[in-house]
Amino acid sequence: MKRNLIWLAAIVAIALAAFSIHRGSYYAIHRSQDFRWSPTHLLLQHVDPWQDTIDGDPRHAILMAQVPNDLPLLYVLIFPVGMLSFATAKLVWLTCNLIFSLLIIYFGSRIFALSWLETFFAGTLFLMSTSWRVCLGNGQQAILTVLFLTLALYAGNRKCPVHPLWTGLGFFKYNFAPPFWFYGVVRCGWRWAIYSLLPCVIGLVAVTLWLHGNIFHIAHEPLEVAKLTLTGDPTWDFMGAFQIVFRHVIPMPANASFSQALGLLLCMVAIWFIGRPGSRLNLPAQAALVTYTGPLLITHNTYDLMFLVLPFFFLVKYRSHGWAQVGLAVVAYIWFLARVLNPWMFRPYAFPIGPFLRALALFCFCTLALGFAALWKAGLQVSKEELAAPAMQS
Repeated sequence: MKRNLIWLAAIVAIALAAFSIHRGSYYAIHRSQDFRWSPTHLLLQHVDPWQDTIDGDPRHAILMAQVPNDLPLLYVLIFPVGMLSFATAKLVWLTCNLIFSLLIIYFGSRIFALSWLETFFAGTLFLMSTSWRVCLGNGQQAILTVLFLTLALYAGNRKCPVHPLWTGLGFFKYNFAPPFWFYGVVRCGWRWAIYSLLPCVIGLVAVTLWLHGNIFHIAHEPLEVAKLTLTGDPTWDFMGAFQIVFRHVIPMPANASFSQALGLLLCMVAIWFIGRPGSRLNLPAQAALVTYTGPLLITHNTYDLMFLVLPFFFLVKYRSHGWAQVGLAVVAYIWFLARVLNPWMFRPYAFPIGPFLRALALFCFCTLALGFAALWKAGLQVSKEELAAPAMQS
C-alpha cells in the first residue's frame, strides 16, 4: 500500500514538474526579457553596454529588460551566447538553465545527504515552484548564481566550508554576494576573501582590456546602471520593507542609502552568529542559514526566492522536527501559495505608499523572517542531537 502511494505521488510530481518546465520554457523561448544577451552582444562589438544604458540607450540595442546591472564577470562567462542570434541564444540559454537546475538538485542533495527518494521529491517541488519557473521564463542568470554557490558549499570542507573560487564566480549577482563573502571571512580568513574576489577582478580586467577603457570607470558603471534601472519588489526583504514603512519619515534617496547600510550591518551580525568560532550550529545548518540570509535582508525580486532551494533541502532532510515543519510551511507558502492567496505582494507598485502597502511590506518580510527563525531553531535542534549521539553511544 505504501509503495503504491509513493508511485502515485511520484507520477503526480513528475506531471506537475513537467507542466512547470513547459510553462517556463514557453516564456523563455518567446520572451527571456531579463536574459543579458543584448549587453553581451554589444560588448562583443567593443561597445560599453553600461555606458550605453546610462546614456539612455541611443542605439536602441538593449532589448526588453536586458539592462546590464551585473558585474563584468557575467558577460565574460556568457560571451558565447552573444555571438548567436537572439532566437538561437534563447534556446541555448534555456537548455543551460535546465541543466544548471538539475545540477543544483544533485549537488544540493549531496550537501545535505538526502536519500534518492528525498532528492526526487525535493527536486520536483523545486521545479514546480513559481520562483524557479519565473526565473526560467525570464531568462534570468539567478539559476547560474545558485549553481555556483551550491558548488562552493559542496567543494568546501570542515575547516573552510565554502570554496573561494566557486563562491567568487557567483558574485556577479552582487545582491546575494555579501552573506557568502562575510561567511567566508568569518570561517576561512582574509586570504580566502582575497581569493574569492579573483574571478570578479579577472572579469573586470578582461572587459577593460577588450574595451580599452578605464578600469575604475568600468568597475563603477554597473552600480550606476542599477540605480537607474533596478527597482525590484520591495515587499519581501528587509531593505525593501524598510524603505516602504519609513518612507514618510526618511525621504528618498537617504531612505534607500540608510536601509542598505542597515541591511548590510544586520547581514554581518547574522553571519557572525551563524559561523563564529564555537557556533552551536553544524555545517549543514550553517550552509542553509547563510543561503537564507541574502533573500531575508538584501533587496531582490520575487523570483530570486528560488534561492531558498538549499534551505528547503535542509528542511526536507530534517522534516520530522517541529521547527523544520514550520520552515517547510513558510517555503511552501512563498513558492506555491503566495501568488494565489496574496497577489498584491507581486504587484507592489500598483499601490501608492500608504497604510495598506506598509502593512503588506511588513507582512511579507515577517513571513520570510519566520522561515529564517524556524530554520535557525531546526538547525540548533539537529546540531544538538548530532553532538549528543556520540555521548549516548559511549
